[in-house]
Formats: sequence, C-alpha cells, structure tokens
Amino acid sequence: MINLVILSTIPALRAGLRALIVSDPDFAVIATGSSLAALAGIPADTHVLVITRDALADGAVRAFSARPDLPVLVIVEGELDPQDLAGIGVGLPGEIRPWGVISAEAPAEALQAAVRAVAEGLMVASPELLQSLLSPVLFEPEAGEYDQSGLTGREHLTEREVDVLREVARGLTNKQIALALGISEHTVKFHVSSVYAKLGASNRTEAVRKGARRGFIPL
Repeated sequence: MINLVILSTIPALRAGLRALIVSDPDFAVIATGSSLAALAGIPADTHVLVITRDALADGAVRAFSARPDLPVLVIVEGELDPQDLAGIGVGLPGEIRPWGVISAEAPAEALQAAVRAVAEGLMVASPELLQSLLSPVLFEPEAGEYDQSGLTGREHLTEREVDVLREVARGLTNKQIALALGISEHTVKFHVSSVYAKLGASNRTEAVRKGARRGFIPL
C-alpha cells in the first residue's frame, strides 16, 4: 500500500485527485489539505506527497525540510514553468528527492503510474510538460548584461542558468553554488544540466568556454 498526502488550495481539485488515485486499491490517501501548515506537518507514514501548483506557489513545500527524501508529484495546469519545480528541491545538500510532474488533465491511469514511479524513487514527467521544461525561457537582458539576440533558441539561457554558469566559472562546486544563490543543490544540478544541453557542452570547462564566447560570463 502506498500512502499519499494531497495538497491543493482548491477543494474541488483535492477531491478530484483523491477520487482518481484511490480508484486503484494499491493507494491510500491518508490526508488532504490546503497546506502543510493546515495539516500540522506530514504524517510519518506518508510515502508520496501530491501537490498542485497553487499549493506549491503558496510556499507549502518549504515546510518539509525534515523529510528531504519524501517523493513529490507536482500537478500542473497549463504549461510548466521550470521555476515551478524549484521549490521541490529543498532537501539537505547532497540529497536528491524523487519527483514527478504531470498535467492536471492526465487520465487516472497516468496519474497512478506517476505516483507509483516516484514512490519507487524515479523522476517522471508527462511528455508535454517535459517538452516545455526543456524549452528555453526567454527574457530581456538588463543594460550592461549579455545580449542573446543573436543566439538560436536552443542557446538561450534563463537568468538563473546564467547565474549558475557564472558561479561555475568561478570554480565553485554544486554545494557552494547552492549556498551562494540560496537554492538547493538538486536545483543547481538541474540548471547545470540545462546549461550543458543548451550550449552543447559536455563538461564544466566547455560550458564556461562556450558561455564566455557568447557573452554570458564577463571577461
């Protein structure tokens, strides 16, 4: 039996998710609420936390630093913003939390499969959300910053990715970057991997070299 807690600020959404999940007898929803504060914490026998984007944005996930290994499944309506996932990597340095992200429109079978996967320690994402997660996020550079106008879509970096790349150029480790930027080490690893993919780099040295050539790193 896999025990779940469902968090959403929308009562109807909580009820709908519960109905879909418990249609499989392998799952039991042991608690639901609008936030972890409303539940007074996570029950000790919770195996997976299912949380909707509205509850995630409400800062609810920050409260479970005491359970850095707790698998989390994020339910997203519409397109996925990579920043939606930043809150789930709040474990202790060096910890990697199993997580998944799935559309709120997913059928019961897909939702149940995603819950089962994260419960087994995997990281999962529905194809349409994974595509938006890997797509570049465009933004306007501030005066005196880098100019991305001449880059292909694949090479555009988000502002946070540029921050991480510049710390990599300083020779900092993932743990040191996490401390410097106030994010989790898991989130740093996510951004470093994204930078590699967008710049076509296979290691830190190559990423720094290509980033400097494109103006992301001041010389």
